[in-house]
Amino acid sequence: MYVLCNYITELNDQPTVDADEKGPCIFQKEVEKSIKYMKDKKPTGDEDALGDVLKLLGEEGLRLMTQLINNIYET
Repeated sequence: MYVLCNYITELNDQPTVDADEKGPCIFQKEVEKSIKYMKDKKPTGDEDALGDVLKLLGEEGLRLMTQLINNIYET
């Protein structure tokens, strides 16, 4: 988790796109709902992230995941 926090902090220090060029941010509730509906023990994409593993993130992990997704979306 420490490495993930450092990575997200580094991403926040990088310049982002102009505000006029991006859409609305992704909310934590949206990420939480998406993870909730993932099937357990089934890969969810190219990275083979398992839904049951993502469900173990907890509140802090969910917040970091949402922040990471928004940082990726903005760049």
